[in-house]
Amino acid sequence: MMVTGEDRHAPHIPNMEATFDYIGVAFHGLVCTHLDALCHIFREGRMYNGRPASDVRSRGAISNSVMESRDGIVGRGVLLDMPLALDMDYIEPSRPITVEDLEIAERKLGVTVGKGDILTVRIGRDVRPGRGDGKIAGLHPHVAGWLHEREVALLGGDGPNDVMPPDAQAIWTNPIHELCLVGMGMQLMDNLDLERAAKTCAELDRWTFQIVVAPLLIQGATGSPINPIAIF
Repeated sequence: MMVTGEDRHAPHIPNMEATFDYIGVAFHGLVCTHLDALCHIFREGRMYNGRPASDVRSRGAISNSVMESRDGIVGRGVLLDMPLALDMDYIEPSRPITVEDLEIAERKLGVTVGKGDILTVRIGRDVRPGRGDGKIAGLHPHVAGWLHEREVALLGGDGPNDVMPPDAQAIWTNPIHELCLVGMGMQLMDNLDLERAAKTCAELDRWTFQIVVAPLLIQGATGSPINPIAIF
């Protein structure tokens, strides 16, 4: 807090009473809902379109920053509720979600993921017992090719989209992040709160909606905290 209720009287403005605070967020990681910009992840020192990692400097990124989405992102949202589709309470961290799983969900929910869609994938992270243990389900690396074939515009999940913790011995440590952000130029939304949206979709038996994503306009930022809104 910068000014609390006990010190609410503005010294230079008569009769003004107010409080003030300062908020700073280190948003990347497993907690904050955020958008990953294309300068967030590298593969062999390169980001999307072959830009070098050195383009991200002490004052921020000079290419592929979150400002590429400065006009906001609006489109058809699709929610694939994987626990519901696979008849589970939640997806176990040890079980990567495969292309076959996603297509089972499409058939069961009566929806088809297509060109330009903003795809959200629920794993049930927020209802899994022991969810604070750092173990989180994610997508199988082969899903990246499926996303490319379907021409998905933006991917998000109630986890970090990749399996956590990552396999340190694998060629791709964070395959979904690397393949989507670096290889495909597709931004990611991590740590979404999908519980209310999933409940509404189930009640309406409708798994599509309009979604609005408005990142903060921060020059050179590697992403942004976001509060995506699903509109039914």
